[in-house]
Amino acid sequence: MASDATGASDYERRQIAFFLEPRPRQVEPGSALVVLPWGVGFDYLHEAAILPALTANGLNVADVRRVLDHDSPLPDVCQFLLPAEVVVLDASHLNPAVLYVLGLAHGLGRCPILLVQHSAAELPFDLSLMRCIEYEAQRTEGMIHLRERLTRAVRIFLASRGG
Repeated sequence: MASDATGASDYERRQIAFFLEPRPRQVEPGSALVVLPWGVGFDYLHEAAILPALTANGLNVADVRRVLDHDSPLPDVCQFLLPAEVVVLDASHLNPAVLYVLGLAHGLGRCPILLVQHSAAELPFDLSLMRCIEYEAQRTEGMIHLRERLTRAVRIFLASRGG
């Protein structure tokens, strides 16, 4: 393994360069990234509330895919995070992978709309002061209410961006 004058290997330089090299921050209008823990309940959340809210605002109308999971390499996470016009992230249950993506989003200059079951007061670091929408997953009325609130939050966010 080759190294430079500092003793850093090629591999170490590539790791460091990935995070330090400037990347284009070009946002793709109409794109959204949804970051959810894996599970049946979250699939329902996506179908019943998130997808309709995004579609109502003209986002992700062509294609919706699962692109990230807890095994996703960081370059892939960044590839989808950087161009997203809107990021919706469910911080319920304080899932470590989801919270890491949240921190990465902030580091990359993105400000996700947070969703949380039950009480936002349970979130660490005053995250509840962000754009945070509480919802109740166990009831159909909860999904309808979340869909309405998320549709409004995305509309306001896009208007503030000039979108």
